[in-house]
Amino acid sequence: MTLRSRERFYRAAFAFSALALAGFGVALWDLGPEGLGAVRPSLEPVVDAFPFYASAAEAGFCGLFAAAVLGVVAFRNGKTVSLEIFFFAAWAFGLSLETARGASLWLLAGGSGVEPLALVTRLALFGRYLGAIAMFMGSLFAAGLGQERVLPALGMSALVALFFASAQPLNSGLPGADFLVDLGNRPFAMSLEAALALLTFVDYVAAWRNSRDRVFLSGGAGAALCMVAAILLRDTASPWVTVAAAPAMVAGAWLFLSRFREYYVWR
Repeated sequence: MTLRSRERFYRAAFAFSALALAGFGVALWDLGPEGLGAVRPSLEPVVDAFPFYASAAEAGFCGLFAAAVLGVVAFRNGKTVSLEIFFFAAWAFGLSLETARGASLWLLAGGSGVEPLALVTRLALFGRYLGAIAMFMGSLFAAGLGQERVLPALGMSALVALFFASAQPLNSGLPGADFLVDLGNRPFAMSLEAALALLTFVDYVAAWRNSRDRVFLSGGAGAALCMVAAILLRDTASPWVTVAAAPAMVAGAWLFLSRFREYYVWR
């Protein structure tokens, strides 16, 4: 995969994330306070007002954060040869699909049936699986995987994410606190993401031990911090979690991007 191809990917991913974020904002603007208040009682179980708006804020923050990260990568790091940053951008692209939760609210307000809501849910699930697998793939390249395997790794990440998102059982009924249809076997999905976050950090530690360059250790810590914060933001409708996890995600992204950008600039 050439540098030019990567630049195109970064810019396309940034454009998509910006449009997704705009769509999220339009959906909430169209609903307004009255529309959102009317949607809340239709969730199952009914969510109190504070967690409900916290969940909406978390989805919006994920979209904003993803667009910001992809913008920084596209316009500041676009020419870097770092495969770690490339797969970090793929993770951010997956995170931008959390804005689909705004579409779920809009559909609920319109009295939509279960099928469109299930489709939106699977779109968000695809983003979650894609992000976790892509971040793990980036750590494999840091640990020594050959650069000629970039496209197969990206393609496999997308295919595996699509498989898991399609195969994930969905319980019938109305969406819950995260505005998505209730997931069957939810512990498996969370455990898989947590395991990939742990393996990602382990790979970066292995890269540090092999090279004795601390950039891999600090970069791995930043990647793990982003992944864990994203899990908390997506799966916990709590304003206190938002207050704690959002800055942690920003700090993790800054640590990761700044360290690897500096590392590859001087190589």
